[in-house]
Amino acid sequence: MPPEFIVGVDERFEVMAAPGLVDSFEHGQRIAADSDVQKLMFGLGRRKGVAWVGLMLSQPSSIVSKAPIRHLADLRGKRFGSSPRNSQTVALDRLNSTPVGYDPG
Repeated sequence: MPPEFIVGVDERFEVMAAPGLVDSFEHGQRIAADSDVQKLMFGLGRRKGVAWVGLMLSQPSSIVSKAPIRHLADLRGKRFGSSPRNSQTVALDRLNSTPVGYDPG
């Protein structure tokens, strides 16, 4: 499961879902395979009994927009529907966008 789903254990889990962290699927695979990254991620949650079995890139994040979004700067000033989870709203806030929450249920 995506690590940001367990931010209640440790909010640092959402670092792997940061927009713009990787620029290609191959880049993401290299990051996930990096021993220093694995050491960092596998240490998160250990004190609360979270045990990791692996770290992998599962799929890219997507933003659907009428206007092209090619760079993080293209998000500035735009409004986006997002789930009310901090992992999405905080990222959009930091990119100077406006997250508009919806009920994913």
